[in-house]
Amino acid sequence: MFSTALIPVNFRESLPRLRGLISFLENFGTSRVILLHVASGHQRDRWQTSLEQLRDQLQDALESSGLACDVQVSGGSAPSEVCRVAREEPVDFIALPWKRKNWLQRTLVGSFSKDVIRLSDLPVFLYKEGIYSRRSESSREAFVVLYATALQRQDEYVLPLLSWPRLKVDRLVLVHAGPRAPDPVAEHHRDQDVSRRLGALARSCDIPGCLVDTRSVTGNARREILRIARHEGARLLVVGKSEKQGSLAEMVGSVAEAVAYNAGQSVLIAGQFIAGDLGTSAASAHQVDSGDPGQPGEPENRLTPKREEGHA
Repeated sequence: MFSTALIPVNFRESLPRLRGLISFLENFGTSRVILLHVASGHQRDRWQTSLEQLRDQLQDALESSGLACDVQVSGGSAPSEVCRVAREEPVDFIALPWKRKNWLQRTLVGSFSKDVIRLSDLPVFLYKEGIYSRRSESSREAFVVLYATALQRQDEYVLPLLSWPRLKVDRLVLVHAGPRAPDPVAEHHRDQDVSRRLGALARSCDIPGCLVDTRSVTGNARREILRIARHEGARLLVVGKSEKQGSLAEMVGSVAEAVAYNAGQSVLIAGQFIAGDLGTSAASAHQVDSGDPGQPGEPENRLTPKREEGHA
């Protein structure tokens, strides 16, 4: 499920960032990467040579992480070509060495990573520079993953990804953040229903040796998710991609987009391409708990998540 990663490069990435990304892929159990450059001109031989030289410069990191590496040059619109190559190879996910842009850069030239997320049905991994250091075997840091769930259909294709046996998850934190209901009775029902459905999700997670916790919070969702991620020491944030078409905010969700952009952790945005094949257990949990979080549910046989008040 994460065996092969496609890494687009434009030769403006620093070697430390690329080495950090390659090292981080050990946590996914990745065994092969493809370095792709989308050229705007016709000098493909020159770009092919440059890619091979880049692979040589990354060889130590590749060997240390046990990764085979191929290189490929393509031509055309960069986001479209990345998604086309990802489909035709095929690869399991796209990995981007993310770099924050200021508002002027985003206004003038847009965002390559946002276009790839919008166009691709594959999971997209955004590696954020300077956040992670390579873990030594003698002092292994726990790999904590936070999944920000809206308790909607995205759970059907996110949870199978997180349950992949080669994904090195020590602890999974399931977080639902939303506004408080307008009156105490409605809030009590909402809280019970969210607790029940988070418990069902936790029970459906099939991750051997992984501790699964749940958090239910009220307040500003994007702020609370980022706060909990920092508090829990999360190394990876996971958000699900919506079925809606259009802008990134419509497809990922405005809260998820803000979380992905502002998080201090790397982010995995999961598409729905695997829902029909691998989403059985999560789909069953969703079918049982398919109501809106605001609707009351049965309180029996549920795990009670930690409930926190927002600090908005």
